[in-house]
Amino acid sequence: MAKAKTHYNEIPTDQWSANHLRDYLYAKHEEHLGVKYVARNFAVDTRMLKNFVSAYGVTVAKRFIDVCLANYTPTANYPGTNFAFIQTYMKERYLPQCLKAEVMAERVAEVDNEIDADWL
Repeated sequence: MAKAKTHYNEIPTDQWSANHLRDYLYAKHEEHLGVKYVARNFAVDTRMLKNFVSAYGVTVAKRFIDVCLANYTPTANYPGTNFAFIQTYMKERYLPQCLKAEVMAERVAEVDNEIDADWL
């Protein structure tokens, strides 16, 4: 019997697989841009996403997708985008911000843990 697929919003982000992130991308794309997600080659697009997750982690990839979709300006010819475009043309501009935000979030978590330990 096949294992039931969990939806990305049913589990914490740090437990997401690349497939959860892909589903998140599809949903957020339609929410932000109002059009269905389309890729020229879904296999290549998904492979690029999985490689990105392997390199930077799920939380950075999620933040990167959110920032890119928020900053993408649709046109009549290109009302939507896809991960291949995002990674190729938006990575240089937005990935450093996402990585910096991830480092800051980790530092805040470390400080919170230290403060909690001091109170015990």
